Amino acid sequence: MSKIKWITKQEVRDYATTPARALDISIRHHQQNVDATEEELPAYCCVTGGNLGADLCGLCSYYKDSFNGCCEECPLGKDGDACHKPESVYQIALRFYKAGTYKKFIKAETALLNRLKQLKSGDKSMDKKQEIQISIKQNEKDQQRLRDEADILQKQLDEAEVTYSIGDKFVCTKTECVLAKIGNKVGLIELPTGKNWGNNNSSHVQNPHCITKGEMGNIWNSSSCRRTWDSQEGVKCD
Repeated sequence: MSKIKWITKQEVRDYATTPARALDISIRHHQQNVDATEEELPAYCCVTGGNLGADLCGLCSYYKDSFNGCCEECPLGKDGDACHKPESVYQIALRFYKAGTYKKFIKAETALLNRLKQLKSGDKSMDKKQEIQISIKQNEKDQQRLRDEADILQKQLDEAEVTYSIGDKFVCTKTECVLAKIGNKVGLIELPTGKNWGNNNSSHVQNPHCITKGEMGNIWNSSSCRRTWDSQEGVKCD
């Protein structure tokens, strides 16, 4: 029975919450690979479904979750040795392991372990820098979310805005009128005479079936007119 207390996938996910912690547990994982005997490592791989994969690497766990699977943000990736690249130290170690050349695997795995230890000793400020990067990315996401929410709210406000349409009826200073097209404009026509109401107050509108309050301001005086019939809804107005 193996004397190594193997790191589990859940332990990796729970521990790798910052760049420095991710690096620490990644070092522990690769140290276990190096320390395992030729019999221990294959046995463990059979139980876990693979002891060399991303699920047991703290760096993979952290950077894939925090940067949408972007390995290039990983310190190994920034050095140009991202694990997914065919000639990376990780891929070389993996090929040796699959080929059953245990000594060569240990040599490559030791090289990777030493590189991780160099990262830990050579960049004490990594944690802080990465946290700032994550904070910036999160702020960008929050800002985009707020913009999306504002757009939705504006759409709801636009839909809720009172609009008018040709065919609507009004009473303007005791005169019944209908909103109608007058040439290429829209204006109020007196009923039943057919005369233009209000000294020919007609105006261009963008959509004669969805006239905004602003556009109506060029056609009528809201203090002297009130709508009595909504042609779009087909209902009387109070």
